[in-house]
Amino acid sequence: MSDDIFAPLSESTSASLRKAVRYRKSDIKATLTSKQWFISKTIPINVLDISSKGICIAIEHKLSINTKVVLNLKLTTDYSCTIPAKVVRLYSTTEYGLVFDKTQHTAIDHIISDEADFTIAFEQ
Repeated sequence: MSDDIFAPLSESTSASLRKAVRYRKSDIKATLTSKQWFISKTIPINVLDISSKGICIAIEHKLSINTKVVLNLKLTTDYSCTIPAKVVRLYSTTEYGLVFDKTQHTAIDHIISDEADFTIAFEQ
């Protein structure tokens, strides 16, 4: 089941560049692994919001646009996933927008079906 049924009908109807419903969930545990040259570095991150197509994160480590990374997310007590992604947007010095290599409907299904609270994010 797709989670983007509430997406804007056209770019002109919304200032947001996101095309899928964004969810906020405060208890997601997450790390980001980036590989530069031949060295892998795993860094803890804060998930600001997530959709089936991408994620907005806060991280103290500087990332460059188009950097390919791997996200390790623990979404519920019994579900974790590893998602390849690419940095596509810089919102501030510590906030980045990443797009997933593949749509993550299963991850979103776990967020929605979890008994813990989540909210729908309407703005960046």
